[in-house]
Amino acid sequence: MLEKKQFFESIPDLEGDELLLVLNFATRLLVLKPNLDLTVERILETVSDFSGHQDAALLILDQARNTLVLNGVFSNGGYERRRQDVSYTTSSLTHVIQDKQHALLPRNASLPFPFPAATPHPDEQSCLCLPLAGTETRIIGVLVVGVPPARSFSAGDLQRMMILATIGAMSIENTNLLRWATTDALTGLYARVMFDLHLKEETARLRRYGGSAAAFILDIDHFKEINDRYGHQQGDAVLKDLAAIVRKNLREDVDIPCRYGGDEFIVLLRNTATQEALNIVTRIQEACATHVFSPKAPLMRITVSVGIVVIDKTDLPNLEETVGRADAMLYQAKNEGRNRVCLWCSDPFR
Repeated sequence: MLEKKQFFESIPDLEGDELLLVLNFATRLLVLKPNLDLTVERILETVSDFSGHQDAALLILDQARNTLVLNGVFSNGGYERRRQDVSYTTSSLTHVIQDKQHALLPRNASLPFPFPAATPHPDEQSCLCLPLAGTETRIIGVLVVGVPPARSFSAGDLQRMMILATIGAMSIENTNLLRWATTDALTGLYARVMFDLHLKEETARLRRYGGSAAAFILDIDHFKEINDRYGHQQGDAVLKDLAAIVRKNLREDVDIPCRYGGDEFIVLLRNTATQEALNIVTRIQEACATHVFSPKAPLMRITVSVGIVVIDKTDLPNLEETVGRADAMLYQAKNEGRNRVCLWCSDPFR
């Protein structure tokens, strides 16, 4: 490892345009939704810009498994989402993480993303490794920036990279905290509060631009009997499997699947018309009919009842009315024999 005094000068303060650019970066991160992939992409894109369009990688520390997890790479002007475990205990990154200090290290020639090696690179390439320090300077990951041959980082370059790493670490922590606060721990779906927030946003969009959206409440038929017969652990497993089925049949980063409570799920389908909503619900019902929810109980079959409401600019109920309509249709489906779908129609002649 190179001694920092051999490579870095004293660090000056940022001023003028550089300060504005960093503040702009911080502001853009703050307005992002709680999505780790978007946060990582924004961090790496900015780091690449500030480093003279060098490639960069962001790795998050998984302390439970004592490994680093590659979350994304920015190279050749584009971002690539990646998930790959990378061992660091035998690399020079151990010192970066334990000492909480940045370092310039030889680049690993065998990996397609910037990562340090124990031996010099054949082309004399290196990488700048910056610890991502979160709350109370707890290390949550490492930011690695490629450094080509004959390139040296000035004190200003280092200052910018350190500030970006600090802002990035705080953004990742905030993203994780917000995600934990808005995610149901058992199913991995959103918590109910996210449905309320996004439905209000969607209603405002419909009021301004028109179009339609749909929401549905889904309930497992005879779920109490499943718990009584197979136990609550098996009941939890059924809820997890059903959540996965629901998520698989929705549009990622568009629709909002939430756990409503108990064995009920509520889903917002953005920019969705009636027939499309019915098709989605039908696919979920068909998937449930063929899915083996428990290898220990292969004869156990799960059916669901669903109540749907579709709203548009001509009929924009408030949050409570929208949920109430979907709930009324769910109870109608239950009363009509279960394992069916009922659709709210405010005007049967429209």
